Amino acid sequence: MEADYRPNVYASIFITLPLAALVLVLRLLARRTTRAGYGIDDWLAVVAFIGALAYSIDNLVFLFGFGLGRPLKDGPSHLTEEERLERSYLLIWLSSLTYTIGIGFAKFAILTFYWRLFKYSSSRIAIQAVLVLCVTWFIVRILLLTLSCMPTSAYWDLARRATHCHVTSNIYFFSTGLTHTVLDVVILVLPLIEVIKMHLPLGQKLAVMALFGFGALCVPRGDTSFPGLTCQQCLCFVDSCHP
Repeated sequence: MEADYRPNVYASIFITLPLAALVLVLRLLARRTTRAGYGIDDWLAVVAFIGALAYSIDNLVFLFGFGLGRPLKDGPSHLTEEERLERSYLLIWLSSLTYTIGIGFAKFAILTFYWRLFKYSSSRIAIQAVLVLCVTWFIVRILLLTLSCMPTSAYWDLARRATHCHVTSNIYFFSTGLTHTVLDVVILVLPLIEVIKMHLPLGQKLAVMALFGFGALCVPRGDTSFPGLTCQQCLCFVDSCHP
């Protein structure tokens, strides 16, 4: 009996997406209640959630309509195996696009939140440097996604895929996925350095470090799971009542 991965997809969407939505709403309500006003990090967080929502919708369409999580041969019976494969490639391309938007803007939201939080700190130079790296990562990933096949539609067109695609999926996911994980680790470490410098009792320092380190739960994941996106969003929603 072949493995059925659909329960994993259900869990990754129906557990993490509502959590991300709840935290985003609470963040925006906190900003409004304290009359602190909305900052650029708040709007970037909204865009990140929209990307996460689009990614989840794409996966649900893939799941219910085209057999995500099951062997290709068990896909829709009204389609030939070639048609199933083409639909799968199209939905994979769309999921990569929405994932990139969601995860990229989550990084931007976290870093702009750090910029606001540590406004009088020397770590702002490091924050700027990491932000530049994240923007570069975002642009490179979008370019690789859209230009790896010429035209782009060759990605899901089996008749042209072998001759019109010049960047393999393995190269794309390894190059952007590895740098993505490294950037995640750097983003998580940035605030911890500032916390260590604070004149606080050890217990309070550890509590604050644990709060910022919440996103570390998701760093070990690769470039294919949605929970990583949610945890990045949750991290950038923390402490939203600061002006």
